[in-house]
Amino acid sequence: MANENVNIGIVGLGFMAVMHIRAYRQVEGANIAAICNPSGNRLNGDFSDVFGNLDSGDPVKLDMSQVKAYQSFDELIADCFMPQLNADFPPTTGDEGEAQQ
Repeated sequence: MANENVNIGIVGLGFMAVMHIRAYRQVEGANIAAICNPSGNRLNGDFSDVFGNLDSGDPVKLDMSQVKAYQSFDELIADCFMPQLNADFPPTTGDEGEAQQ
């Protein structure tokens, strides 16, 4: 896979998405091509308000001229132009889909 770019989609745009964005930025050929968040939050690519216990202090902002933003997971999947999809969903308690506390 040398010299090949890989398009990556990130679903769920909270703290772990920021950690993954930072990690992907360190990987040669990794291209964040799409982001998705059903709530609509952070679809502008600005994660400067996201902090956590592993935060580096550097705000994360994506160049959205190179990234497609989706509010619908189904639309992202329908486009299906990326071989790598990183989904950061909170754990659920089962079929009802409620996040665990």
